[in-house]
Amino acid sequence: MRRILITSFAVVATLLAGCATTKEGPASIGAAQSPAFSAKATPSEMQVSVSPAGKTLRVLGSSGIVLGAGADAIVNSKYRVPIHESLEGYNPADKFKDIIKAKLESAVGAKLAEVAPMGSTAGAKSVDDVIEARWSGLAKKGHDTLLDCQMTFGVYGSDGTLATKLDGKLVTLPDGHRLWDNTIVATTEPVLANAKLGDPTNRMGMNITNPEFTVDEEKVKRWTADGGAVLKQRFEQAANAAAAAMFVDLGLGDDAVGHYTLGVLLMNKEKHQEAADHLAKALQLDPNLIDARNAHAVNMAHYGQLDDAISTAKSTTEANPDYAPAWFNLAYWYAVKKKDAASAQTCYDKAIALGMAKDSSIEKAIKKAS
Repeated sequence: MRRILITSFAVVATLLAGCATTKEGPASIGAAQSPAFSAKATPSEMQVSVSPAGKTLRVLGSSGIVLGAGADAIVNSKYRVPIHESLEGYNPADKFKDIIKAKLESAVGAKLAEVAPMGSTAGAKSVDDVIEARWSGLAKKGHDTLLDCQMTFGVYGSDGTLATKLDGKLVTLPDGHRLWDNTIVATTEPVLANAKLGDPTNRMGMNITNPEFTVDEEKVKRWTADGGAVLKQRFEQAANAAAAAMFVDLGLGDDAVGHYTLGVLLMNKEKHQEAADHLAKALQLDPNLIDARNAHAVNMAHYGQLDDAISTAKSTTEANPDYAPAWFNLAYWYAVKKKDAASAQTCYDKAIALGMAKDSSIEKAIKKAS
């Protein structure tokens, strides 16, 4: 079995490998003489997509299509209204854009110019012609590269995960030769062993064997506490993580949070060795980034190295006894994978005492193993 190398702290691939350049254009936005960027939020407001009913009902037959859509609308509206009210006077799209701009300027400097994002192509005979005309126009203004960023953000899934998504594409001007593109998703949630791999912004419905189409009200309502103060703080944290990951992926420099975010992103794509490289680099840059150490353990478990994952999580709890996610992950692995009820119960009790939500799969596995 191949093993994830977690101690080398070496990123084995150049971050921009595979991105060919033209002879005329710069190799990256950092080497550009007159780079430009745009940022556009689509949609422009905080999304709230927490209803588990829609996708569940849609798989039950054609009659579920209409019913599911209706259930989605009702449930999402119930939570959307208070979340949007808590954000009154606060513009998350502008904040996200400012975070991206500041991160780029930290490497590129004052030569970076902000330009208008791509407008609507509705009614155009050729979308390609509109795009090429934009590139040509920006080149005539003196710009040699363009980084377009599309921002998406919201509260997703029945457990109310707050996530930011950044779709970026870097091209040379005026030819539009692509230098880089990626889709980066960031959350502020800790990585848990029992979480399904995948993009949290692609909301998953409840299992059809579950008769209750429920939303975890406490987890969703946390975002409206203190007038939305927690929502704003965590949103900016997630936006910064996405921007930092783009900064690293563009080859503009190293950033511990950026490497951590890329590591989690790659783990969710089941690219576990590449994920390990980024997580290791994050820990090299910031040995105190406990979320990265926790993610390392989960990544190893997904890669088939359960004993190494448990060992890493145990060392995490020894050094940081109040870090609840590591206790939770140990409880899951002991209960579900190792069938060790005693060890699982000890870790589970500790996780719950530290504020982790109860988990039925762990409780059932402990009971079965007892």
